[in-house]
Amino acid sequence: MANILVANIPGFPNPANPEHKIKLNEATVRQALQFSGLNPDMEEASLTAFLNEVQDPASFVDSRTWTAQTRKLAIFWYAVQTLDDSKMTADYDCPHCGKLHSHRYDLRNFAGQFTVIQGKPYREFTFNDELIRVSPLNGEAMENLELARQGMHHPKPKEVLAPEQEDHNRKLLAHIRLRMLVLSVDYPNDLTEDQAERFNRRESKINALTIRQKEAFEAEVWRLQAEMEHGLKMDADETGELYLYVGSHACPNKTTEEGGVLSTALRVPFRHYAAIPVV
Repeated sequence: MANILVANIPGFPNPANPEHKIKLNEATVRQALQFSGLNPDMEEASLTAFLNEVQDPASFVDSRTWTAQTRKLAIFWYAVQTLDDSKMTADYDCPHCGKLHSHRYDLRNFAGQFTVIQGKPYREFTFNDELIRVSPLNGEAMENLELARQGMHHPKPKEVLAPEQEDHNRKLLAHIRLRMLVLSVDYPNDLTEDQAERFNRRESKINALTIRQKEAFEAEVWRLQAEMEHGLKMDADETGELYLYVGSHACPNKTTEEGGVLSTALRVPFRHYAAIPVV
């Protein structure tokens, strides 16, 4: 029987702070036993526990402080270096022909495609004569949003939500989107040290805006967030959950009127491949 060597996972630059090099070690059985008790429904909290455990002690930084994009790159990097088979399948309902298609892709093809943030890991603008600082959401913020999402009603296959459940989801979604906005900004001139109090003060200020003011404020925040794109090619849904782009797939059943290709850009949740090792 061939020996299986411990994976020598190369370090990589933190894409939000290139001076910090992230180094991960392959998990041991002892560590995997700890991971076996993690709640699969609390993906962000589990990711924090995993990254903090497998980081090399010499360069340790609490992964709650890493940006969401850095955290996803880290678990992706670990998966690419430790999976025996990095080929995955994405199943999707084709918007062109309505059929179910499957797309095969190799995670290793994306390993060298991550980008580093341009400039400082924050942006600033002035609104209503106050200085606003915009930063990428970090691990602590992602855990916060994850907790909020737990209240959403999700229909089972072939099930339809009751009207009151749909109403609940719409209201909760509005609260989550507002929370995501509050977590994205800070007021540098606010000298309050208590983080919970700072959050409450930011939330109160944003809640006091008119709808038109809030829309202008929000548009500028998301514009500046887009400037700070880094890590793998991803985008977020309306609740803040990140998805990885895995390429485009051509519909085998339909073409354009001119005979051209009809393709679909595919994105997948990170949980589909970045499995934390368990026993």
